[in-house]
Amino acid sequence: MYYYKGSQDEEPTGIISLKHAQIRLSKSYCKISKYVLKVKTVFRTLHLKAKHEAAMQSWLSALDHARANHTTEGGNDSSSTLTSYLEKYRVKREWKKLKDFFEDRTGRKYFKKFLNKEGELALFKFYRDSNDFQKLADGTGSNLSSKAESIYERYIEKGGERSVQIFQEIRDSIKSNMKSASNSGDWSDVFSVANEMAKLSLQNEWIKKFKKTQYFDDLKRQTQSPEEIAEPIPGPKILVIWYEASKVTHELKQGFTKVGRDDSCDIVLSDPRSSREHCIFEVNANDQVILKDLGSSRGTKVNGTRIIKHGMKLTDEIKVGTTVMRIDSKRGK
Repeated sequence: MYYYKGSQDEEPTGIISLKHAQIRLSKSYCKISKYVLKVKTVFRTLHLKAKHEAAMQSWLSALDHARANHTTEGGNDSSSTLTSYLEKYRVKREWKKLKDFFEDRTGRKYFKKFLNKEGELALFKFYRDSNDFQKLADGTGSNLSSKAESIYERYIEKGGERSVQIFQEIRDSIKSNMKSASNSGDWSDVFSVANEMAKLSLQNEWIKKFKKTQYFDDLKRQTQSPEEIAEPIPGPKILVIWYEASKVTHELKQGFTKVGRDDSCDIVLSDPRSSREHCIFEVNANDQVILKDLGSSRGTKVNGTRIIKHGMKLTDEIKVGTTVMRIDSKRGK
């Protein structure tokens, strides 16, 4: 394997033999959509960071062909390829538990919109803030007294603008706990009962209501995998490309087809508003076409919406710079 210091370098910095190299794909980075590959030999260790998922998948495909056995961070599995690990560690939310909405930015966004409309956003924020306080109290947090007072005034004190109604019945108990904690220095249980009440209310009542709304439908559409959205396109998959007054076609074969201004691309665009490596089409074994943006400066749009990865349908219109594309299943159209 040749490696380079910079993407513009023409001469490689060095060579690594993959025969005895240990290759690790970071699970923790995959979970936050960052792609880091560690290649370790007796003499050196390289950390290779891909610009985006499509680039990492290209690397992994090449490595999968180069070696039969791979090692992933956290254990060995000679029966699985690195590419399969990338799929395995991509987080797929089921939207059943409260933590799904706290750990996923898109999930939080739509759940908070719904709660705000229902006048219950304070409940969500209290659960978040009391969890953060709990972590500080269990550790070596400072200024716990003032932090606890701030949470109490904001969410629990009667008449507060953002007060949470279900806590009124235990308001005096929480205030008493805060006084005791000031004397003992142990703040770990100050909001524990209220925190559990908030969790049960959000989990058992508000998530169920949320899943019956348009907000949840919108969330599912945004977080479905491209393979779940893409419709199979049997037969030839003809990419029709319009730029200014010209029209050309290109048949998408199984595998990858890269699009951009660079001469190394499979489809070379003359559009100056497109990037050197703009996007890539993948045709999988199920006759689905997956479109991925390659970190382009102006983005790739499908039906007017900027995408990172999208499962294609015949009705979809793609825009790359000022170039317009569409997939057709019939030749000559």
